[in-house]
Amino acid sequence: MNQCEYEVTAKGSQTDERILANAITTLMHHGFRLERRTENEAELTGPGMTSTKQDPLLGASRVRLQTRDGRLKVNAELGGVQTMRRFLTWFPLFLGVTLGLVFSVVGGLVLDQQEGPAPAFPWRWLWFGFGTALLPVSPWLILSPLMIQWISRRTKNAIETLAHNATLA
Repeated sequence: MNQCEYEVTAKGSQTDERILANAITTLMHHGFRLERRTENEAELTGPGMTSTKQDPLLGASRVRLQTRDGRLKVNAELGGVQTMRRFLTWFPLFLGVTLGLVFSVVGGLVLDQQEGPAPAFPWRWLWFGFGTALLPVSPWLILSPLMIQWISRRTKNAIETLAHNATLA
């Protein structure tokens, strides 16, 4: 099992059909679409996660449910978590670089003109522009990995809760 998948099993006192129906109902209430269903299996796809304020179950993009002998096995692909991981990794970097370019060019072209005509590109503004742009973005070097772990942990806990509640409801 790779980092993009999560699997959990729970045992309860309900019939297999009832356990599967409970899990499907819960997922469908969160916007998941039922792709296929048999007597003891179901596969659902989720709408995806685009914000940390969404329900943590949306961190799973595809969920496979299997029941046997009062046990529910949930196998989830964590596509929503991966989407948030990519966003939290690349957005601060691109924001810092973009702001750095804007500050450098604007600072170099506008503010350097006040000192007289410049023969070449004013490199000192490049360093100043990037320094000022990357300074407010730098906390994201610590915050992004922490948020990625938090999102992943919340999604895994939600999947475990789904399995537990479906077997006991």
